[in-house]
Amino acid sequence: MPPTRQKLNDPRIARFRSLKNFDKIIDEKTVRCKCGVIIRLDRPFRTTNFERHIKSKNCILGTDKQQSLYFFFDQNQDSEGETESHECLPCIGLFGDSYTNYATGTPSGYGGGERPEVAGKRLFPEKFPQDIPFSRKKLNKDQIQEFNTTLQATSLWKIDQFEGVIRSAKCTIMTTNLSGLCGECIDLKKNNRLKDALKSRRATPSTTKFIPKFYFNTHLIGLMKNQNLRSLWTCIITNNNDSAMWASLA
Repeated sequence: MPPTRQKLNDPRIARFRSLKNFDKIIDEKTVRCKCGVIIRLDRPFRTTNFERHIKSKNCILGTDKQQSLYFFFDQNQDSEGETESHECLPCIGLFGDSYTNYATGTPSGYGGGERPEVAGKRLFPEKFPQDIPFSRKKLNKDQIQEFNTTLQATSLWKIDQFEGVIRSAKCTIMTTNLSGLCGECIDLKKNNRLKDALKSRRATPSTTKFIPKFYFNTHLIGLMKNQNLRSLWTCIITNNNDSAMWASLA
């Protein structure tokens, strides 16, 4: 995850930065207190465990207010004018309201590539001549594997539906950028095709029937058709407030 001084307008990270004893984010489920203790979070970006730590005797800042020597000699603090960190950290990918809504609302694990019907007719012209529409049902097991591999190979971005994050298909995984994004994901953020995808209307209960059925081959994708469950899931991954989750569940 990006260092403390990153410039991301994400409320989940902003909550940590509002806590005076917060030092830095190591990754989505690990943070460091100014007392030098590493805290493991129970959920990505959720402050509960961190707040429990700073109120406990395990945090020297929470008892006698004396800062740890670790804080004074930490050389990983970045100046405001720097564009790179001194350490290599995991790329956080693109997340936030529009990205999360898109990631949790799409039935596919990748996007920006060749349309399935176009790829299918190109790969198997003998099965689908110009006057015959593409149908996944007509493919055998090996052809389905070739078809799926082609769709992934031509995609521009990968979709993590569990975390609600979008990453470039060429994401370098690690980065030293203070933004927390690798160069490939920064370029993806500017991509017009992704911008158009974020603006596109998502499927509703009345339009879900028009989505090709092969997207719904997994149990998870089938559950995503439930609008109430999708709303609850979006609430869980975009908030660290238990009351908000239980209010949605009620």
